[in-house]
Amino acid sequence: MRLGTDGTTSARTRTPRPPGRSRRRAILWLVVLGWLLIAGASSPYQSRLRDVESNSAAAFLPRSAESTQVSRLLKERFPDGDSLPALVVHRRPGGLTEADRRAVLADVDRLRAVPGTQRPVAPFTADGRPTRGLVSRDASVAVTVVPVSATKGRAVRDTVESLRDALHPPHGVTTEITGPAGISADAIAVFGDVDLRLLLATAGLVLALLLVVYRSPLLAFIPLVVVGFAYVLAAGVVYALAAHGGMLVNNQAVSLMLILMFGAGTDYCLLLTARYQEELRSDPEPRAAMVRAVRRAWPAVLFSGLTVMASLAALFAARLGSTRVLGPVGIVGTGCVLLGTFTLLPALLVLFGHRPLLRRAAGKRGTGEPAGPSGRPRGETEPAEATETTKGASDRTPAGAPEGASAGLRGGEAAVAAGSRPWRRVVAAVFRRPVWAVGATLAFFAAGSAGLASYTEDMSMLHAFRAETSSAAGYRAISEAFPAGTAAPTTVLVERVDGPLRESDLTRAARQVRSVPDVASATVLPARSADGRIGQLRVVLDADPYDATGLARISAVREALDGGLPTGVRAMTGGDPAVQLDTKHAADRDLRLIVPLVLVIVLALLIVLLRALVAPLYLIATVIVSFFGAFGISVFVFRELLGQHGLNPVEPTFAFLFLVALGVDYNIFLMARVREETRHRDTRTAMRTALLTTGSVITSAGVILAGTFSMLMILPLVMLFQLGFTVALGVLLDTVLVRVVLVPAITWLLGERAWWPAGRSGPTRERS
Repeated sequence: MRLGTDGTTSARTRTPRPPGRSRRRAILWLVVLGWLLIAGASSPYQSRLRDVESNSAAAFLPRSAESTQVSRLLKERFPDGDSLPALVVHRRPGGLTEADRRAVLADVDRLRAVPGTQRPVAPFTADGRPTRGLVSRDASVAVTVVPVSATKGRAVRDTVESLRDALHPPHGVTTEITGPAGISADAIAVFGDVDLRLLLATAGLVLALLLVVYRSPLLAFIPLVVVGFAYVLAAGVVYALAAHGGMLVNNQAVSLMLILMFGAGTDYCLLLTARYQEELRSDPEPRAAMVRAVRRAWPAVLFSGLTVMASLAALFAARLGSTRVLGPVGIVGTGCVLLGTFTLLPALLVLFGHRPLLRRAAGKRGTGEPAGPSGRPRGETEPAEATETTKGASDRTPAGAPEGASAGLRGGEAAVAAGSRPWRRVVAAVFRRPVWAVGATLAFFAAGSAGLASYTEDMSMLHAFRAETSSAAGYRAISEAFPAGTAAPTTVLVERVDGPLRESDLTRAARQVRSVPDVASATVLPARSADGRIGQLRVVLDADPYDATGLARISAVREALDGGLPTGVRAMTGGDPAVQLDTKHAADRDLRLIVPLVLVIVLALLIVLLRALVAPLYLIATVIVSFFGAFGISVFVFRELLGQHGLNPVEPTFAFLFLVALGVDYNIFLMARVREETRHRDTRTAMRTALLTTGSVITSAGVILAGTFSMLMILPLVMLFQLGFTVALGVLLDTVLVRVVLVPAITWLLGERAWWPAGRSGPTRERS
């Protein structure tokens, strides 16, 4: 009730809400409720995703790999099956005492009772005499060999932890567990709670950056909610594929999916939100503005997502399973985040986010008035520049243009009029001397690519961890006291295909192996296959079997066995060093195949989106140039500044994939807007308008994407640290140099020729 002017009371009149508007709000709430139900149903599987992960390098090798065949034959035809040796290292400076030896034997008795292991080989006999090859010459280091039957990642870790619990060394004796089983267990352990830490760190960084961008907690949280719900759904789908679809998944792929979703998903949310805010300048009615925003932004967002998904699909051609698995996992993540962008994000923005966006669109200072066409509150005087620009834009709207083209043009012109002074200066500088801009940018990238001269590959498991581990300490102790390859011996299987294996066959094979340089020993083992046709050699190198020299020696062993055996006898080399060698060969092959495949896929999508040939070609070229510059700078930093030993051969493939697929996103965001603006103006003016209207949002998106990938640098593996640094640097260079300087300058120089052969769709001729 309120008091009327005549002193009487009158009921407060309230304008009834139109029935259609109520129905539309109900639909929006149903969308939000649907996502809540999806997230609730998927969340239990997110926590169980680690249960189906496999982090064994051997599990991801192709079936044709020689080391894979060795593992299969050991499992199928030997009574004890395949096993990973765990090497328990006992050390006392100055030598192990008699009491230490008795304690070691007591430890061996306890190790024998650990489930998931086979009978251990003790370094001492019952009367205390050293076992040959297991006690160092100065008697300061003794090694107990414990074959671990478990080969699955978590089972190996649990078994090694049980072995550690069974050890009770006397005072002054240190014990470490190394060997393939110990190294594998440490690799799994360092990822213990990495998913949660990575999720919290990434979400916190994205939230902080969004708060800087929007200066509104509500607007900052909305993209996080969208990406968070999409991630829960994606994790549930990946779990289902791994648990029930037979898909191998590793922790690396899950971590990269999380980073990809938060980075790319936030970019999509930023782009659609910015377009929504731009449309609110023309019409402050939230639903109508959102409909126009989605209608005009969906090609850029969708093709950006399709570019990422199609590039990831190229990984299906990879031979290396750990590379190939990122394809389906990344596609699921990108698809889920696109679904959230086009459904949940519009619903949340219309329900909750339109008021702060209206205030931002209007440049409010505490007033509650809606914005006018130029973005100022109604009732305030429009700036002369904005008014004239808007009027001119309206006059230039061609007859027969799509409905709403004039409104969209006014929004774009208003954004140009409201463009910040620094952006105007940057744009003016680039277009004033475009040839110099192109030349200077290319010179910078050429200088950066010079860092590739420092590139070297490193497969050593000791260099894979950023922090000290028990397996690394034990490995070094063994390498100092024994031949370097003692901690990771190579297994050679010798098979006679036409009958039972002869002792002379094994002797001949051992002689061939010993002819290879840096082979410390090639020992014939007593174990035989159940059918008596296969025997084993244990080969120990005098070099680190994981470094470049050691891998070359493993390859030489294979070559020596290929042509020097009797008729009807064949030999295959396996074991952990051979697994690393086969991984390197598969990674090198994948790089040669995937790089051109990704380029062809991205080029085809750009041609479809832009309906041209010239623009897609130079967009692809700029991304390639940017990749070589960023990768060269990264290699120089890793090798010369940080003193790292080298790069995993898988990293160039991942770095190229992410930098091309994600780097071209910003070109898509920019050039799709240029293509849209060419309906009303010439290409050079369209490029200027697109830069001023999308400059801040694309830059913000690039900073956020670089920030999310930089979160990989907190992980304990050197490869992921290097990948995070490389992609973050490359994205920043793409955002700041390629998209702001190089692409606009080339487009300015080419003008209408950029759209050859289709040409520009608008009627206006290019201004001189």
